[in-house]
Amino acid sequence: MEKKKLVVNAAICDARNVSESVLESYESIQINAANVLVSQESKELISKYNVNMNTAGVMEAPTDAELMVQNGKYEITDDTVLSKPVILVVNGSLDIKTGSEEVLEKFISIIVNGTVSYPSDIKDKLPVMRVNGSTESYPSDAIRLKSKFIMDKIFIMRAKNAKYYARDKVIMADESLDVSSLVDSGVSFVTKKAIIAENILEKALPLFDEEVEIQVIPAGYNYIGSELLT
Repeated sequence: MEKKKLVVNAAICDARNVSESVLESYESIQINAANVLVSQESKELISKYNVNMNTAGVMEAPTDAELMVQNGKYEITDDTVLSKPVILVVNGSLDIKTGSEEVLEKFISIIVNGTVSYPSDIKDKLPVMRVNGSTESYPSDAIRLKSKFIMDKIFIMRAKNAKYYARDKVIMADESLDVSSLVDSGVSFVTKKAIIAENILEKALPLFDEEVEIQVIPAGYNYIGSELLT
């Protein structure tokens, strides 16, 4: 009986438990996958047969490790419960929180197709990680804000004596903002860009270090961000 050819198309191909009876039943096997998982045993077994892999990466992992796939947003915190070693695949965004060092020891590997963010103080505690996208490490001693943070009076009323982090920009477009109270309270911002109304520029500058790009909104102008004008 003539043997057939097998073609496997998958985002992740778990070949850790492939058997010799399966391998020898095909003339050839073509695996097209972003990632292929193998065990020490299956890796040696596969090498004896006509198996071709078109993949971004081959990862060796124990057969008892759990493969966990998360689509969308996923967080790793100190409350994350894992019963066994895990290989995590995230298609979306992964946010690793401060205090999750012990939980991270459960992860054999993490693959992220999207974005990953983590505090700077756990950098050396991260498992093997492959990111197809962007990686963001933020100051561990800072309070995270939205990546594009628009300051308002409520924030000023609630602000602590702390460092705040906004990945992309801080916008201070309201000329009536009492930014002096922020300076007096010891507030500072870590960000790439600050967009500040001209009339409060001088008072607001001490909130940012010299590396932050400053863009001024001229007096009498309004800031509208990205809007469709018709």
